Amino acid sequence: MQEIGRKVKAIERLQSRFDSAIERGDERGANQLIKMLENSIEEIQLETSKKQNKTEEIESKIKELVSNHQNSINKLSSNEFKETIALRKHKKDDEVSKVKEKLTEIHSITQEELNKKSKQENDTID
Repeated sequence: MQEIGRKVKAIERLQSRFDSAIERGDERGANQLIKMLENSIEEIQLETSKKQNKTEEIESKIKELVSNHQNSINKLSSNEFKETIALRKHKKDDEVSKVKEKLTEIHSITQEELNKKSKQENDTID
């Protein structure tokens, strides 16, 4: 934006020089200044157009990001997602229960073995 501001000030100076050339009756100088003014105006229009395109591109990306974010929110709040999470939790709970059962079984077997050994030791001592 500073670049455009500088160009606008340059155009204002050219306009002032143009007015002075007209007052002096310098037609050739005025025509040169007209060409310079036209070139400067074209440069500003081109620069403004580039800035506008960049702004539109950024706005488009922002809209896309907002849309993606909204889609993510919708997925998180959907029943399907909640059901999937519930199924995963249930599956994990089942796995944990199976592991607990195995541990209990192993503990029971180990305890039985310890009891047998203890009984054998007691029988041998007696």
